[in-house]
Order: sequence, then C-alpha cells, then structure tokens
Amino acid sequence: MNAEVSRYNSAQALDADALRTFVTVCETGSFRSAGAVVHRSPAAISGRIAKLERQIGRPLFERRGRRVHLNEDGTALLSYARRMLSLNGEIAARFGTRQTAGQVRFGAPDDYGTRWLPAILKTFARTYPAIEVSVVLGPSSDIMAAFNSEKLDVGLVTLANNDPRPLGTTVHHERLVWIGAASGSAAYQVPVPLALAHETCAWRQAAIDACNAAGCAYRVAMTSEHSAGQVAALAADFAVAPLPESMLGSGLEAIDADVLPALPDYTVRLVVRSDAEAAVRALENSVKVALSGGP
Repeated sequence: MNAEVSRYNSAQALDADALRTFVTVCETGSFRSAGAVVHRSPAAISGRIAKLERQIGRPLFERRGRRVHLNEDGTALLSYARRMLSLNGEIAARFGTRQTAGQVRFGAPDDYGTRWLPAILKTFARTYPAIEVSVVLGPSSDIMAAFNSEKLDVGLVTLANNDPRPLGTTVHHERLVWIGAASGSAAYQVPVPLALAHETCAWRQAAIDACNAAGCAYRVAMTSEHSAGQVAALAADFAVAPLPESMLGSGLEAIDADVLPALPDYTVRLVVRSDAEAAVRALENSVKVALSGGP
C-alpha cells in the first residue's frame, strides 16, 4: 500500500467531533478561545488538532504566538469539514426525527436574519417539512425578553465575549472591527462620526466603551435599528461602525488598529427552552448545523 492510499484510509476515520473542533479553532483563531467555546482545555484542543494532523498526514496551521493561522492544506480541509458537518447534521435530522411535527417560535437579531436565517430555514425545511416556524427579528435585548417571557422557544442573542452571564450555548465567535468606506476619510475626522445600532446593542456599547477608554473623541452621527442602515452610512463615507469582520464587503474596509481603538470579540449564544419538545429540539439542531459552516 503506497503512502497516498494509506493517508486516504486514515483520513476516512475522521469523526465529526474532531472536525468540529478544527472548525472552531479556525473561527476563533486560537486553541484557548476554541476551548472556551467547546468547554475543553487548550491542552485538550491542541491534542485533538495534533491527532487530526497525524491522521491527515500534514500540518494544518502555522503557529504565531498564541494565535494560529491556516496554511494551504488547512484552508482546503476547512471547506470539506464545514460541508461534512452540515451533511452529518442533515442526515441525523432526516432519519432521526423525520415524522416530527408542531410549531416553533424562533427569534434572532435582524442582521442574523439576512446572514444566517436562509441557511437555517433551508436545512430545517428539508428535514422537518411538517413543522411550522414563526420568526421574530429584533434587538438581542428584545429577543431575550421575549424568550424569558416564554414568547419564544429558540433564540439567538449577541453578547460581548467577556460577558459573564451563563446564557445558552455559544454557537459562533467572531472579531468585532471598525469598518468604513474603502479609502474613506470618516475614520480620520475629529470627533470620529459613528453609525451605531440601538442603545441596547452590545456592539454599540463596545464601541462607546472602547472610545471612552482610549480617549478617542466621537459623535453619534447615525442610529439605525438595522445593520443595513449602518452599511449604507459606511458606503457613503458618512461614518464608521463597529461590525463583525464577516460583514466586510465590496467598497468597505477594516480600519487600522492605530487609527481607532481595538474592539472586543463577541459571541452568539443559542437559547432553548429547557422543557423543549421534539419540534423545538429539531430547530435547535438545524441552527447548530447551519452555523457550523459560519455565516
């Protein structure tokens, strides 16, 4: 048996947990951050990645201090891993509870509605066609209030990465960055104009706290209930905004750290009723499957 065949056979033995750990490390950028998401020690994460690299037969990361960066092979595996996790979830859902019926009430912030809701509903509809879904989009504070008052069964909420509240399960972790128009001037104005969300938004508070801590003069130039409004302000070079790194797009760019103060990472938590019936657990699974591939 030659080396290529041997490598292929060992790769076939990869399990979903190993791939899920790998994807989590990729998304968080470090073993320590990944460990916090999956509730394992950094040493356990490192050992699992080392085992995965032995099975693949190649290194997957470049280590730079405490952070890790994908090499070429790691980038290729990440695409396969996300597809495999998504497919595994669909198979489990399709053949495990295909007769499940009922109603589920789901809530999420509006920007998740545009980024993630299509993938969530696509996965859910294929595997649970008999379940009716009611969707509410709004600020995380409103979603949490509706969940606590039992008006929602499943919800996604945004929290600062250092928020100590033990709410739900972390399903996504991402950098919060300052974003502005490509080659724009708004970031260099004094005071710097900010396009922010509502007053209860974790990203708004993170931006204000960072500016205050750094002594950076700012003014609120625009308030929008929807991230689309903020993006419009950025594209016009009217202001800059604190947004997830994944929202960078054509005509926009991240502002250098030496121009504006650094922002904290944030997490997305999934909250589910503790007495959830099968239909609710079905949607919970579909949300986890959809988010395993990232936004």
